Amino acid sequence: MGKKELRELEVVCRARLHTLESWMRLEDVTDVRALCDVIETHSGRRIHLESWPLTADVAGFWLASDTTDYIFYAQDATPPHQEHIILHELAHILSGHAHTPIDLKLLQNTYFPHLDHDVVHLALSRSCYDSKMEREAEVLASLIEQRWRIARLGAGSSPATGGDDPGPTDSDTRRVREHLDDFVAKLQDD
Repeated sequence: MGKKELRELEVVCRARLHTLESWMRLEDVTDVRALCDVIETHSGRRIHLESWPLTADVAGFWLASDTTDYIFYAQDATPPHQEHIILHELAHILSGHAHTPIDLKLLQNTYFPHLDHDVVHLALSRSCYDSKMEREAEVLASLIEQRWRIARLGAGSSPATGGDDPGPTDSDTRRVREHLDDFVAKLQDD
């Protein structure tokens, strides 16, 4: 993906975020779970978050039943990374990306501790994402995170992670910028 295509994708995602903000007031959201609650209220679908021992090549994934969206995220990731993984999966939902509905029995089996990782990969293989959708979800998630931090700073309250820090610091800004730079570098390698 070239710089021009990335800029076009950013424009699309910024427009989507602007539309979402008509009902999703980021300055009123205190953490990722609260954001899920807002999305649940708007969509009428439950969102279930579950940390899970995922493999190194899968940080998170979204599975959909008839009434509930299940977001699994790496249990060994750092809390800020877990938050971003969840935001990425929420971005798929907010972007209206189609997802092959899952068999509820398979989902229930996912909760058994003896479940082999191959089952999780089988569920992932049924996803209909393509690299464009992945890039779109990543850009939208990053924009939500950026907007969220700006909103939290403007409100003068704690950040989305629920800590005592009053808002983004220079290191937060550097971290987000580095994350986006890494993402752009990966896109250019594709």
